[in-house]
Amino acid sequence: MADIEQELTEYTRRRVGGSSPAADACIARAAAQYKRTVKTLQRFGASSLRFWQDLEELSDAVDALLHGFTGNADYYMNARQWDELIYPALCAISPATRSGPLGQQLSLVGDFVIHCHCQALSPEQQRAGARELCRVLAAVPPGQYANQIRYCGLTALGKLLFMGTRRGAGETDYARVYDRQAAAVESAKAGALKLALLYISEGPTSSMADWTGNPTLTPHGFIPPILETEHDAVDSHVVHAAARMWEALEQAGEAAELSRLARWAAGRPALHRALLRKLRHPRHPETANENMTAVRLAVQIATASPALHEALQAAGLQRQLEGLRGALLSLGLNGLAADIDGWLHRLASPPFSDLVELLLAAGGEAILVAAGEGSESAAAPGGSQAAPAAGQPAAAAAGGEAAPARPIKRCAHCGKQKGPGVQLKLCARCKGPHYCGAECQKAAWPEHKKVCRPGPEQDS
Repeated sequence: MADIEQELTEYTRRRVGGSSPAADACIARAAAQYKRTVKTLQRFGASSLRFWQDLEELSDAVDALLHGFTGNADYYMNARQWDELIYPALCAISPATRSGPLGQQLSLVGDFVIHCHCQALSPEQQRAGARELCRVLAAVPPGQYANQIRYCGLTALGKLLFMGTRRGAGETDYARVYDRQAAAVESAKAGALKLALLYISEGPTSSMADWTGNPTLTPHGFIPPILETEHDAVDSHVVHAAARMWEALEQAGEAAELSRLARWAAGRPALHRALLRKLRHPRHPETANENMTAVRLAVQIATASPALHEALQAAGLQRQLEGLRGALLSLGLNGLAADIDGWLHRLASPPFSDLVELLLAAGGEAILVAAGEGSESAAAPGGSQAAPAAGQPAAAAAGGEAAPARPIKRCAHCGKQKGPGVQLKLCARCKGPHYCGAECQKAAWPEHKKVCRPGPEQDS
């Protein structure tokens, strides 16, 4: 426990007035309360009321450092404090505990997670913490204050997995190199990504205070106010976490989970509207990165399925992106404007084929459809007209009195002809080539994906 003084001192010295006698007194008080809280934990356990009372007093002590001296956000606890105090408290959060309502517990412990040096934690520590946060988020009861409670947990999860710290000149919350894909995939599949999108779609609750307001007293305890600024800076951490979890699912090839989320998101117009609202034009260069995080998430979702692409384009996504690009250029942010060009390119040529490729890996039969007589293509596998039948004059096949021979349907990969024991199916996306099964479709995909485009009924 001796290194808690060092962490608190390094934290405070970087803030205005952090070397004063008043600062030293605050450091001593917080360090003494930390040691008292850890001893209570060791003696009575994390589920005891006395432990949570001491934890509340520790929060008040470090808040005196956080709010008593101005400066950028930073961490005041490290990996050792994570093991000694933060993780045991996180594991003890439960609706059934005597320590107080769930929202109050999550708000209290989540604040310690946010101000811990999460980047220094091992992958095992981060995954364990993420599992506990997902467990608590899943236990949040529905109701008027659910989004405020989710905000506490999602912000802590985003900090734990994706965001760096600001201790050191020039560093920002978004400077961290992302190296925790397994934890991100696990959290997304545990429901955290869906809850983040739900939070974004529902937006701030009606009971929020402003920047100078007090925490809200709810049936779930005192919960800090969620603050909506002009640029939605307050929930940028949630948007960032959602974008990184979605990206992690794509990179891990989690086709089934992406498909499930895409179906859910397609039926939520409130989410579509919320994503577009977050693409508002920045008035200051320092707020532009928050817009880019929203751009990433919006385009990722829009290119997840044809239905989502159609819905978000109809809502004005492309127009909003083009307007945002112009606003960035007017601020002299040419690099970010070029990034918008890249997202516009992805929007114009959505990589649905990439999702098809993932689905092939998950099971090719899912994207083959039966080839009915009315929907089959009359073209040969290569796209050219079939050759005339044996013995038929070429002129007749070209348009003479004799009807052209019906082309023989074959598998576009192995050439098997339709017949007993061989059932041909169409590519479900473009309704073009026929295949005798998933194995042939997988084998042909590297070449076919270059020309595979949605059929007419998918474009409508």
